[in-house]
Amino acid sequence: GATLFVWQIPHLLALAWMYRHEYARAGFKMISTEEPSGRLTTLLALLYSLALIPTAAAMAILGYAGWPFALVATVLGVGMVCLAMKFAATRSHVDARRLFLASILYLPLLSTALVLDARGPYDGMLRGEAGYSSAPVRGERFLDPAAAPNAADK
Repeated sequence: GATLFVWQIPHLLALAWMYRHEYARAGFKMISTEEPSGRLTTLLALLYSLALIPTAAAMAILGYAGWPFALVATVLGVGMVCLAMKFAATRSHVDARRLFLASILYLPLLSTALVLDARGPYDGMLRGEAGYSSAPVRGERFLDPAAAPNAADK
Protein backbone atom coordinates (compact mmCIF):
# COMPACT_ATOMS: atom_id res chain seq x y z
CA GLY A 1 0.00 0.00 0.00
CA ALA A 2 2.72 2.49 0.91
CA THR A 3 4.63 1.90 -2.33
CA LEU A 4 1.50 2.41 -4.40
CA PHE A 5 0.72 5.64 -2.54
CA VAL A 6 4.24 7.03 -3.04
CA TRP A 7 4.38 5.86 -6.67
CA GLN A 8 1.20 7.67 -7.68
CA ILE A 9 2.55 11.14 -6.85
CA PRO A 10 5.33 11.42 -9.47
CA HIS A 11 3.07 9.55 -11.90
CA LEU A 12 0.27 12.09 -11.45
CA LEU A 13 2.53 15.14 -11.30
CA ALA A 14 4.21 14.25 -14.59
CA LEU A 15 0.78 13.80 -16.17
CA ALA A 16 -0.46 17.05 -14.62
CA TRP A 17 2.53 18.92 -16.03
CA MET A 18 2.04 17.51 -19.53
CA TYR A 19 -1.63 18.54 -19.58
CA ARG A 20 -1.48 21.64 -17.36
CA HIS A 21 -2.92 23.92 -20.07
CA GLU A 22 -5.86 21.60 -20.66
CA TYR A 23 -6.49 21.33 -16.92
CA ALA A 24 -6.38 25.15 -16.60
CA ARG A 25 -8.84 25.61 -19.50
CA ALA A 26 -11.19 23.11 -17.85
CA GLY A 27 -10.95 25.01 -14.56
CA PHE A 28 -9.15 22.32 -12.53
CA LYS A 29 -7.02 23.69 -9.73
CA MET A 30 -3.83 21.65 -9.61
CA ILE A 31 -0.29 22.39 -8.54
CA SER A 32 0.75 22.56 -12.18
CA THR A 33 -1.95 25.13 -13.00
CA GLU A 34 -1.60 27.24 -9.85
CA GLU A 35 2.21 27.38 -9.85
CA PRO A 36 3.10 27.80 -13.55
CA SER A 37 6.89 27.85 -13.09
CA GLY A 38 6.78 24.11 -12.34
CA ARG A 39 9.22 24.41 -9.44
CA LEU A 40 6.88 22.84 -6.89
CA THR A 41 5.54 20.23 -9.31
CA THR A 42 9.00 18.99 -10.22
CA LEU A 43 10.31 19.21 -6.64
CA LEU A 44 7.46 17.04 -5.36
CA ALA A 45 7.93 14.57 -8.23
CA LEU A 46 11.60 14.29 -7.27
CA LEU A 47 10.97 13.93 -3.52
CA TYR A 48 8.35 11.24 -3.97
CA SER A 49 10.57 9.43 -6.50
CA LEU A 50 13.30 9.43 -3.86
CA ALA A 51 10.81 8.06 -1.33
CA LEU A 52 10.17 5.06 -3.58
CA ILE A 53 13.59 3.61 -2.71
CA PRO A 54 13.20 3.21 1.07
CA THR A 55 9.51 2.39 0.76
CA ALA A 56 10.18 -0.56 -1.53
CA ALA A 57 13.30 -1.58 0.42
CA ALA A 58 11.16 -1.77 3.56
CA MET A 59 9.48 -4.85 2.11
CA ALA A 60 12.84 -6.65 2.19
CA ILE A 61 13.78 -5.26 5.59
CA LEU A 62 10.46 -6.37 7.07
CA GLY A 63 10.88 -9.86 5.59
CA TYR A 64 8.20 -9.78 2.89
CA ALA A 65 10.86 -10.12 0.18
CA GLY A 66 14.53 -10.92 -0.09
CA TRP A 67 17.59 -8.98 -1.10
CA PRO A 68 17.17 -9.77 -4.81
CA PHE A 69 13.89 -7.85 -4.68
CA ALA A 70 15.59 -5.02 -2.78
CA LEU A 71 18.23 -4.78 -5.50
CA VAL A 72 15.63 -4.64 -8.29
CA ALA A 73 13.58 -2.09 -6.31
CA THR A 74 16.64 0.08 -5.78
CA VAL A 75 17.60 0.00 -9.46
CA LEU A 76 14.04 0.89 -10.48
CA GLY A 77 13.89 3.63 -7.83
CA VAL A 78 17.20 5.14 -8.93
CA GLY A 79 15.89 5.16 -12.49
CA MET A 80 12.80 7.06 -11.37
CA VAL A 81 14.97 9.52 -9.41
CA CYS A 82 17.21 10.16 -12.42
CA LEU A 83 14.23 10.87 -14.65
CA ALA A 84 12.65 13.07 -11.96
CA MET A 85 15.91 15.02 -11.65
CA LYS A 86 15.97 15.59 -15.40
CA PHE A 87 12.32 16.67 -15.27
CA ALA A 88 13.12 19.06 -12.41
CA ALA A 89 16.04 20.53 -14.34
CA THR A 90 14.23 21.07 -17.65
CA ARG A 91 10.54 21.21 -16.71
CA SER A 92 9.86 20.12 -20.27
CA HIS A 93 6.96 18.19 -21.71
CA VAL A 94 9.39 15.56 -23.06
CA ASP A 95 10.95 14.89 -19.66
CA ALA A 96 7.55 14.85 -17.96
CA ARG A 97 6.46 12.25 -20.49
CA ARG A 98 9.58 10.16 -19.86
CA LEU A 99 8.91 10.20 -16.11
CA PHE A 100 5.27 9.33 -16.71
CA LEU A 101 6.15 6.37 -18.98
CA ALA A 102 8.82 5.18 -16.53
CA SER A 103 6.25 5.26 -13.75
CA ILE A 104 3.98 3.06 -15.86
CA LEU A 105 6.82 0.53 -16.25
CA TYR A 106 7.95 0.81 -12.62
CA LEU A 107 4.88 -0.72 -11.03
CA PRO A 108 4.58 -3.97 -13.04
CA LEU A 109 8.34 -4.52 -12.91
CA LEU A 110 8.42 -3.99 -9.15
CA SER A 111 5.37 -6.23 -8.70
CA THR A 112 6.94 -8.98 -10.80
CA ALA A 113 10.13 -8.81 -8.74
CA LEU A 114 8.07 -9.06 -5.56
CA VAL A 115 6.15 -12.09 -6.83
CA LEU A 116 9.37 -13.84 -7.83
CA ASP A 117 11.12 -13.11 -4.52
CA ALA A 118 8.22 -13.02 -2.05
CA ARG A 119 8.76 -14.37 1.42
CA GLY A 120 6.07 -15.59 3.74
CA PRO A 121 5.46 -16.57 7.33
CA TYR A 122 6.33 -20.22 6.59
CA ASP A 123 9.69 -19.67 4.91
CA GLY A 124 12.40 -21.72 6.53
CA MET A 125 9.90 -24.17 7.99
CA LEU A 126 9.30 -27.81 7.11
CA ARG A 127 5.96 -28.95 5.79
CA GLY A 128 4.79 -32.26 7.12
CA GLU A 129 1.54 -34.17 7.21
CA ALA A 130 0.43 -32.31 10.32
CA GLY A 131 1.36 -28.85 8.98
CA TYR A 132 4.43 -26.67 9.33
CA SER A 133 7.14 -27.06 11.92
CA SER A 134 10.52 -25.50 12.53
CA ALA A 135 13.55 -27.24 11.16
CA PRO A 136 15.22 -29.30 13.90
CA VAL A 137 18.34 -27.91 15.48
CA ARG A 138 21.41 -29.98 14.63
CA GLY A 139 21.98 -32.66 17.25
CA GLU A 140 18.56 -32.16 18.83
CA ARG A 141 16.78 -35.40 19.71
CA PHE A 142 13.08 -35.89 19.33
CA LEU A 143 11.42 -36.77 22.61
CA ASP A 144 8.08 -38.49 22.30
CA PRO A 145 5.85 -37.18 25.11
CA ALA A 146 3.83 -40.42 25.07
CA ALA A 147 6.96 -42.46 25.79
CA ALA A 148 8.19 -40.23 28.62
CA PRO A 149 7.73 -41.57 32.14
CA ASN A 150 4.73 -40.04 33.85
CA ALA A 151 5.43 -38.41 37.19
CA ALA A 152 2.12 -39.74 38.53
CA ASP A 153 3.24 -43.36 37.88
CA LYS A 154 6.14 -43.11 40.37
